[in-house]
Amino acid sequence: MRFDSTPAHTSGDEIDWVTWGVRLEGPSIFASSSAELKALSAVDGKKLWSVGAQGEPKNRERLGSQINSAPAFIQKGGVSAVLTAFDIVVPGAGTTAEREAIELTAVASDTGKRLWSATVERPEVEGGQEPVLVGSDGKTAVVQVAGSFDQAVLGISLESGRTLWTAKEFLAGFVHGGVVVGRASKGSDNSIVALNTADGSQAWSNYKDARIGASVTPLGKGLFTAPVDPDRTVLLDAATGKPPAGSDGTLPGDPADAQCTYDDRDTIVCTEHFGVGSERNRVSALDATSFKELWAIDSEDTTRLVPAVTTAWHGAVYAKTSNGPVILDARTGQDKELSPGAAPSQINGYIGLGRPGPGQGSDVVAFRPVS
Repeated sequence: MRFDSTPAHTSGDEIDWVTWGVRLEGPSIFASSSAELKALSAVDGKKLWSVGAQGEPKNRERLGSQINSAPAFIQKGGVSAVLTAFDIVVPGAGTTAEREAIELTAVASDTGKRLWSATVERPEVEGGQEPVLVGSDGKTAVVQVAGSFDQAVLGISLESGRTLWTAKEFLAGFVHGGVVVGRASKGSDNSIVALNTADGSQAWSNYKDARIGASVTPLGKGLFTAPVDPDRTVLLDAATGKPPAGSDGTLPGDPADAQCTYDDRDTIVCTEHFGVGSERNRVSALDATSFKELWAIDSEDTTRLVPAVTTAWHGAVYAKTSNGPVILDARTGQDKELSPGAAPSQINGYIGLGRPGPGQGSDVVAFRPVS
């Protein structure tokens, strides 16, 4: 799908990629900050609705983004709802001092009507930043508070509004299929771990020598990548913590690091890096069922430029090179469109969302499809 190179609209003062978690869903753009949740029309950028925290916003600076901080979708009373976590302060009274808290809020995705909210105690974390909604399985919301040296993860009931469990020494990455996947660190043990969202118990643990400081990255289809040692990143299944059936987990180039995305059809596209001191880069594609390599573009081959992939969607890989944006065929790796207009990072049938050029700010830029 090509795009008009002239933006349909830009976010202006409404939202940006730095202080807002942005999610494109159908004909709307949903965005959350530490104190506000809003929806914009994907077609023309007009604000559809906005809901603020009921409590007093803390207005704390967001800690950078190891996990997805965009709002989550759930069903609440049979209604499609958008869920987010606000960072608030509960005022003191009498001899009781004010305290920091987390306010969970769910609103109807079409109207912005507040459907449910709950306030829970914020865990004490040294140098703690604003809470981030990791995700939800529809029954439990998983919220993380990260700090300078540690973090705390909460499982909060979407029925009672109470904190069901708290996990320390665990860096959450994403929620899928009743588990929250992340990295647990205790002493010399640095494992890839999944906790059950219902009660916080351990669902599985693997790769106890995983790279210190690294995070797990979901790519869709219940799969994720994880750096399991200093020089290797592998493909794993969120249900088991093991390689998916038909794969030994090894990515085609056996990279030190990889960022992968699923095109929502049948292909996984990965950008691969090969460690400190290596100038080699590689983009490859795997069949999403057999996990066999379909094609690769390697910087060691001087006949092709290694593209900077922005996303993959419905059989197409959107990317940029020094020649400008380009679309590759996800199954063959061949150039499919040399003048696609733009290379957005989020795409659906209504719009593509991307960023301005280098040094031009952090606005959310929308590009209208033309074919």
